[in-house]
Amino acid sequence: MNSVEESRNVDESSNQGLTLGDFMFLIASAAVSLFLLRIAASLGLFHHDPKADWRVEFIEYLSVTSGCVLVPLTLVVLIARGFDRRTSRQEVVQGAGFVACVAVCVSAIIPVLYFVVRVGTASELDRSSALTVEYNNFFGRLKFAAGPMIIGAWLALALTRRRWLSPSPMDRLGCLVGISFIAIYLYQEIYYLILRFLP
Repeated sequence: MNSVEESRNVDESSNQGLTLGDFMFLIASAAVSLFLLRIAASLGLFHHDPKADWRVEFIEYLSVTSGCVLVPLTLVVLIARGFDRRTSRQEVVQGAGFVACVAVCVSAIIPVLYFVVRVGTASELDRSSALTVEYNNFFGRLKFAAGPMIIGAWLALALTRRRWLSPSPMDRLGCLVGISFIAIYLYQEIYYLILRFLP
């Protein structure tokens, strides 16, 4: 009886909406996103090449833009959920949004290492061009890695728990981040799959 009441209290407390701290985290995320987008623009990643295929360019624009927005949100969800005192630790780590953001961070390890090594080992003359290429490629690699990893993590979570959707607004935001990564990944995969069968 007590466990049922405690579970009910956890659900009610975690469904109280966004706190002031959550809003501060979201504002910080927006600031970081704008900073990353400004870097991308300064590197010329949003420059239109008339000779290039606009459909391929759109995928690259989508990859960079979404990455600049979703990566800070991923970190914000993890930090906000980590500091959330209204929800038990077990509920936090088993939330679908939290799991999705953890999957994104794990999938980002290799792209980050690749970015650091490629830019760090480039010569002084080639460092500027290497930074442009690898900044663009980082988000592409992250998209390819994060999409399948989130799908696998959610499938595993669904098979092990009957209820895996948390009422927490920040965890729901994490679910939105996960869905966005999956949607971008599937969009590119379907596009290139269709392109193979076109004359």
